Amino acid sequence: MKHEPVSSLDGGHDGLQIIEKVLTSAPNYLNHKGQVLIEIGENQLTRVVKIAQHAFPEASITSDQDLLGFPRVVCIT
Repeated sequence: MKHEPVSSLDGGHDGLQIIEKVLTSAPNYLNHKGQVLIEIGENQLTRVVKIAQHAFPEASITSDQDLLGFPRVVCIT
Protein backbone atom coordinates (compact mmCIF):
# COMPACT_ATOMS: atom_id res chain seq x y z
CA MET A 1 0.00 0.00 0.00
CA LYS A 2 1.44 3.37 -1.00
CA HIS A 3 -0.72 5.53 1.27
CA GLU A 4 -2.12 5.45 4.77
CA PRO A 5 -5.66 4.10 4.91
CA VAL A 6 -8.27 6.82 5.38
CA SER A 7 -9.33 5.21 8.67
CA SER A 8 -5.87 5.89 10.15
CA LEU A 9 -6.05 9.58 9.25
CA ASP A 10 -9.71 10.44 9.78
CA GLY A 11 -10.47 11.14 13.44
CA GLY A 12 -14.16 11.87 12.92
CA HIS A 13 -15.96 15.20 13.17
CA ASP A 14 -13.77 16.50 16.03
CA GLY A 15 -10.56 14.62 15.21
CA LEU A 16 -10.73 12.58 18.41
CA GLN A 17 -12.83 9.57 17.47
CA ILE A 18 -9.88 7.17 17.13
CA ILE A 19 -8.07 8.60 20.17
CA GLU A 20 -11.18 8.20 22.32
CA LYS A 21 -11.66 4.63 21.12
CA VAL A 22 -8.03 3.74 21.90
CA LEU A 23 -8.05 5.38 25.33
CA THR A 24 -11.36 3.95 26.47
CA SER A 25 -10.37 0.41 25.47
CA ALA A 26 -6.72 0.57 26.62
CA PRO A 27 -7.42 -0.26 30.30
CA ASN A 28 -8.64 -3.68 29.13
CA TYR A 29 -5.23 -4.44 27.61
CA LEU A 30 -2.71 -2.87 29.99
CA ASN A 31 -1.25 -4.29 33.16
CA HIS A 32 -0.81 -2.07 36.25
CA LYS A 33 2.59 -0.82 34.99
CA GLY A 34 1.33 -0.14 31.47
CA GLN A 35 1.75 3.17 29.70
CA VAL A 36 -0.05 4.84 26.79
CA LEU A 37 1.54 7.43 24.50
CA ILE A 38 -0.78 9.25 22.11
CA GLU A 39 0.24 11.73 19.45
CA ILE A 40 -2.20 14.63 19.32
CA GLY A 41 -2.94 17.68 17.21
CA GLU A 42 -1.84 21.08 18.49
CA ASN A 43 -5.33 22.05 19.72
CA GLN A 44 -6.40 18.72 21.23
CA LEU A 45 -4.58 18.61 24.58
CA THR A 46 -7.43 19.67 26.87
CA ARG A 47 -9.96 17.31 25.31
CA VAL A 48 -7.54 14.36 25.20
CA VAL A 49 -6.59 14.87 28.86
CA LYS A 50 -10.30 14.79 29.81
CA ILE A 51 -10.79 11.55 27.89
CA ALA A 52 -7.67 10.08 29.50
CA GLN A 53 -8.78 11.12 33.00
CA HIS A 54 -12.09 9.39 32.46
CA ALA A 55 -10.47 6.20 31.16
CA PHE A 56 -7.60 6.24 33.69
CA PRO A 57 -8.82 8.05 36.83
CA GLU A 58 -5.78 6.98 38.91
CA ALA A 59 -3.12 7.66 36.26
CA SER A 60 -0.49 10.34 35.92
CA ILE A 61 -1.16 12.27 32.71
CA THR A 62 1.53 14.47 31.22
CA SER A 63 2.27 15.98 27.83
CA ASP A 64 5.41 16.71 25.83
CA GLN A 65 5.88 19.49 23.30
CA ASP A 66 7.17 19.32 19.75
CA LEU A 67 10.05 21.49 18.55
CA LEU A 68 7.68 24.41 17.95
CA GLY A 69 6.39 24.26 21.51
CA PHE A 70 2.98 22.73 20.74
CA PRO A 71 1.67 19.86 22.88
CA ARG A 72 2.26 16.80 20.71
CA VAL A 73 2.30 13.68 22.91
CA VAL A 74 0.14 12.73 25.86
CA CYS A 75 1.67 10.19 28.23
CA ILE A 76 -0.60 8.19 30.56
CA THR A 77 1.16 6.19 33.26
